Amino acid sequence: PWKELVAGLLKNFQLPLWNPYNFAGTPLLANIQSSVFYPLNLIFLLPSFPLAWSIYILIAPVLSTVFMFLYLRNLNLQKIPAVFGAIVFALCGFNIAWLENGVLTHTLLWLPLILLSIDRKKYLVYLIAILSSFFAGHWQTFLYVFIFSHIYLIFRNIRSLPKFLILDSIFLILSLPQLLPSLQFISLSARNTDQMWTNVAGWFIPWQNLIQFISPDFFGNPSTLNYTGIFSYQEFIGYIGVPGIIFVASALFIKRKIIWFFAGAAIIGLLFALPTPLAKLPFILNLPFISSSMPTRLLSIIGFCLAVLAAFGFQKINKKITAVFVISFALLWLLFPTKYLILPTALLVATLVIKKYPWLLVLLLIFDLGRFAVKFLPFSDSKYLYPDTKVTKFLQENTKDYTRFMTLNDEIFPPNFNIVYRLQSINGYDPLYLKSYSDLVGGGNRIIVPKDYKNPIINLLGVKYILTFENINDPNYPLAFQEGKTKVFENKKVQPRAFVENGTAKIISYTENKVIIKTESTSPAILTLTDMYYPTWKAYIDDIPTKITPTPENLRSILVPAGIHEIIFEIRIL
Repeated sequence: PWKELVAGLLKNFQLPLWNPYNFAGTPLLANIQSSVFYPLNLIFLLPSFPLAWSIYILIAPVLSTVFMFLYLRNLNLQKIPAVFGAIVFALCGFNIAWLENGVLTHTLLWLPLILLSIDRKKYLVYLIAILSSFFAGHWQTFLYVFIFSHIYLIFRNIRSLPKFLILDSIFLILSLPQLLPSLQFISLSARNTDQMWTNVAGWFIPWQNLIQFISPDFFGNPSTLNYTGIFSYQEFIGYIGVPGIIFVASALFIKRKIIWFFAGAAIIGLLFALPTPLAKLPFILNLPFISSSMPTRLLSIIGFCLAVLAAFGFQKINKKITAVFVISFALLWLLFPTKYLILPTALLVATLVIKKYPWLLVLLLIFDLGRFAVKFLPFSDSKYLYPDTKVTKFLQENTKDYTRFMTLNDEIFPPNFNIVYRLQSINGYDPLYLKSYSDLVGGGNRIIVPKDYKNPIINLLGVKYILTFENINDPNYPLAFQEGKTKVFENKKVQPRAFVENGTAKIISYTENKVIIKTESTSPAILTLTDMYYPTWKAYIDDIPTKITPTPENLRSILVPAGIHEIIFEIRIL
């Protein structure tokens, strides 16, 4: 939904600064994952959003494959091993688990191009790649990419470090249009209180989930509704295919510094992703940003390193791996006799049988990772992507007074879906959300779905309609519309979105970045607009700047003089 809103505003030559459709208003550009400045957003200029979204998602594994192939060829690997390693990277567990999200995979796909530009000293390519990774929209993954690429730079050619640091300075300057608004948003958000690592069972990769490197569905799969593991399936998938893991083991017998670099990086990544004393240290010390980020995302770098090792192991297969894996799988069957080991065992046998036939191994890898990918990410008909329904049409026709709605059942309107219909809701989802709003409506995490429709705050925020599967037996909330099981009740206590004490206020125009209100009063009075206060909003009375003062509820208010006036609220980037 954020991407659709960003695309819509850009097509109208507006900078996507504000999202008025969730949380009673929230930053859009400053929301990192909206990735307003990402170069590949050009895709969303296509007239069909479902088509644009599909291209955006599926271009990630394509670019990952191309960039990884070029990088591996740069390491003097032959073509077939380079193809093998590129496919491992593109379809590794991290990339498939987060493919549908978009921003994580797009952040990571630039890593091999960054490393290639370091090796070849292609300074302009480096700058473009690192900027693209940053603007792609997931800062945690980008932080890993940035740190890893600079350690790689020191390892490969420390003499070039000064030149690349100059490029980093240029990168920092060019990143400011995103960096500064996002840092401001972070400082006003509830991010630090939202993520409490001691309270999340899956904050680190559980030790038992290491078996998912061999059998991704050992604990079931959410797409087949039989996942029984801890927390989220997505967070723990490090799968690179059975052929991939076999050739990683083969690479460890190669005596080359670059092998030990990637092996060491993968091990260090695991030490910080698993619940080890070392991994817990940043959180105990409460390091800024890191302490609110789940270390399971280190699987991005781990997956990349394993893909490089798999390519090296493929090029120079070690004979000892047969005995190693036969013994390992025999032990697994003794310890965990389960149907989820049948397919991995079959893939092991197939790999060992055809290990002398390179292209057959590539095809086996494609079958293995392709099956894993398609199972987790089934395709669906585009008609189900934000369809028009009688309820959505009713709300669009009856909220032209800029009133909002709320849902008491999440199935009716999942958070953020309303953006696409340009309907304003007090619900919302965002890893960054204003702490003041969370305090106002009694939130507590990044998915805020207030349920208490009798709370006076609901009236103040202009909630005119309540969507629910249940009946509301109260004359203040009569039934206004019904479609199937979904009932729409009207809130008769709703207050206007803009009001003046001892006077009148009428919203003349309401767009994402600008609100125009006409006021009339016989004496100086307070105008309140029931949108969340944010410091980048500015106000003007008859084109004269005036101060916005947050109300106790952190809504926007200004003092207007007596008489008839035009009030403009307009947002700035900073």
